[in-house]
Amino acid sequence: RIITALWLLPLALLCILIPARGAYYPVWLGTQVLVLALFVWGGVEWTHLMRFKPWVSRLFIAGLAVGLSALTAFFNKIPSNTVWAIALLWWTAGLYMLLRYQKKPFRAFWGTGLAVLMGACLLMPAYFGFLCLKTVNPQHNWLLYAVLVVWCADTGAYFTGKKFGQRKLADRISPGKTREGLMGALLSVWIMSALIYLC
Repeated sequence: RIITALWLLPLALLCILIPARGAYYPVWLGTQVLVLALFVWGGVEWTHLMRFKPWVSRLFIAGLAVGLSALTAFFNKIPSNTVWAIALLWWTAGLYMLLRYQKKPFRAFWGTGLAVLMGACLLMPAYFGFLCLKTVNPQHNWLLYAVLVVWCADTGAYFTGKKFGQRKLADRISPGKTREGLMGALLSVWIMSALIYLC
């Protein structure tokens, strides 16, 4: 985690600090290309996780790259409610599958076609959300807030779980996660949000 964080930190700082308009706009465009490449890399990791056949992996990665590029080019013309509806449907279905798996594990996600759809629903709305957070309301750094939420939740969960973790949260999905860690994540995010609000 530390090594990954160290080499991703410069990119995260670029995304957070570089304005999406004005004199720094060319730098922002370059940052977008780097982030897009990172999402494509996420697609490569998804093909490994799902153990796609080589030809399926190539098609998925190519399609993902084209889709992400289209999002970049036509971002302002795409109805955001449509993207959020797709993301909401996916996360609702994903939650159902996780809860079902925790009760009774199943062997596969019902075929390659669904696994391809799942990967697209994971990565493309996330990239769209990144663009929204950065560009829709430039005077407020919503991207920074989103990153702080993730960092605080992850850090709070890790250290609280390490110190006090006893009861497993979902042992069949992630054996290391505990309910105490979840409470630590929620508490750390609440404290951070309160501090930001008061400041």
